[in-house]
Amino acid sequence: MREKHASSPIRLWLILAAVVVVTGLVWHYRLGIEHVKLLLAPLEAMRAQSPWLLAAGYLAVHVLLATLCAPLEILLAVMAGALFGPVQGAILASFGSSIGGTLAFSWSRWLLRDRVRAWFPRQAAMVDRGMARDGVLYLVTLRLLPVVPFFLVNLLAGLTPLRTRTFYVVTQASLLPAIFLYANAGTQLAQIKNVGDILSPSFLAVLTLLAVLPWLAKWGLSRFRR
Repeated sequence: MREKHASSPIRLWLILAAVVVVTGLVWHYRLGIEHVKLLLAPLEAMRAQSPWLLAAGYLAVHVLLATLCAPLEILLAVMAGALFGPVQGAILASFGSSIGGTLAFSWSRWLLRDRVRAWFPRQAAMVDRGMARDGVLYLVTLRLLPVVPFFLVNLLAGLTPLRTRTFYVVTQASLLPAIFLYANAGTQLAQIKNVGDILSPSFLAVLTLLAVLPWLAKWGLSRFRR
C-alpha cells in the first residue's frame, strides 16, 4: 500500500513536468500556420512512400499533444486536412482530439482533481453548474463554441460526475463539425497566413448555429410533450 501511495505523487509530478515542458515549447516557438507549411513538404514525401505509417504517426502525435494539453488543436486539424484531405483528415484529427482529450479528462479526475480546481476555481464552478443544469448539452456547447480552450474543457469536465464513455462519445460527435471545417481550410493552406484567417465571422456563425441547434431541439421536444 505504501508503494502505491508513494508512486502516485511521482506520476503526478511527471505528468505536470511533461505538461509544462510541452506548453513551454509551444509558447517559446510561437507555433503557427507557418510551421505547418514548413513541415508540409517532408510529410507529403513521407505520405507518398508510407501513407498508413504517416497516418498512424500523426494520430499518435495528436493523441500525445492533446493528452498533455498542448494548445495546438486547430493547427493539428489544419495539418491533417492539408496532408490527408478534408474527410480523412477530419476523421484522424477527431480521433486524435477525442482520445487525447479523454486521457486528459481521466488524469484530471484521478490525479489532478484538487490542483485543477485550485488553478481554475471560477471556471470549475461554472462548468459544475452548467453540467448539473444541462448535462451533455452544456458539453456540446463548450465543444462547438471556442469560448473555453479545448484542453481546459477536458480538465474541468474531469471534475464533474460525467461518465468517461459519455465524455468521449459527446466529444467525438460535437468536435467533428468544427474539425471538418478546420481540415477543409487545410486544403487551402497556401492562402492562410494565420489562425485568424480561419476564424472568420462566417466560420464562427456556422459554429454558433451548430451550438444552438441542440437547444432548439430540446425546446421543441419540451413543447411537443406539453
